[in-house]
Amino acid sequence: MAEEFSQRMNLAPDYSPDLPQGDWYAKGGWVDQGVIQDIHKDMAEHFPRAPRPEFPGIEQRSFLGYAFLTSKIKFSIPYDECERPAVFTDNQGKTTQIPAFGFNGTARRYSKQIKRLYCENMAQNKAMWGFFHYALDLCADDPVYQVVVAVIPAKATLEETLKYLEEKISIPSEFESKIDGNDTLQAPELAFHITHNFTEITGHSFENESMRKSPIDDACLDILFRLDRSGVELIAQAKSYYRCMPVDYKFLQPFLVYLKKRGATRPYFVMWVDNDELLRK
Repeated sequence: MAEEFSQRMNLAPDYSPDLPQGDWYAKGGWVDQGVIQDIHKDMAEHFPRAPRPEFPGIEQRSFLGYAFLTSKIKFSIPYDECERPAVFTDNQGKTTQIPAFGFNGTARRYSKQIKRLYCENMAQNKAMWGFFHYALDLCADDPVYQVVVAVIPAKATLEETLKYLEEKISIPSEFESKIDGNDTLQAPELAFHITHNFTEITGHSFENESMRKSPIDDACLDILFRLDRSGVELIAQAKSYYRCMPVDYKFLQPFLVYLKKRGATRPYFVMWVDNDELLRK
């Protein structure tokens, strides 16, 4: 497990060009050479509202690597709060009532803010009209960020699921990217704070010459994420022969959400929502 994880890390490309400028910070160095003091100084200067990073129990002869990422994306026009709880159905068929946001009868207010990136027409396979797979950019008018939500089939890995969606988006569509004035949207609110400890590599040692045999004491990732009607924090008319009918965009089943710097090659945050665990209830 540790060898596989290390191999993935060693082969990972540098994605820093895909991060929004001013949203991230990274620093590494030896504790006895003052890296903690440097981190505190830099964080206070560049991210004064962020909590002061603490490293309890770290020894003076330790090497410390630290990274910080924050994005606060505000929608130009807040989406409407759904008057009634929506019903989210997970991959096991379990249903949960959850608060949601979107629009119903007010779609034209968001015509410049929301953009359809991809859709497949249900009428190609069924007698009824509608889309059963689709992806929307919830802040298409933002020059820096993209907030994309998508109802698509899950693949074996998150990377494969993302690749599948990117390939679908790249194919020219017969449908306009603008939503129709009678379309509706329901998207669940997300709110979570997760700490993950990479126990598969703790206790193992570095193999490069400069740090050979230095053990990895701790490796963890802390994520706070919120998606609601106001934004994100770390926030239709057919051209075919089919009859134009209102489309209901419901993200009330397993779906993909990602944040991306507009124009970048890859997203900098990707998540598959498979159940109600991380939804606000």
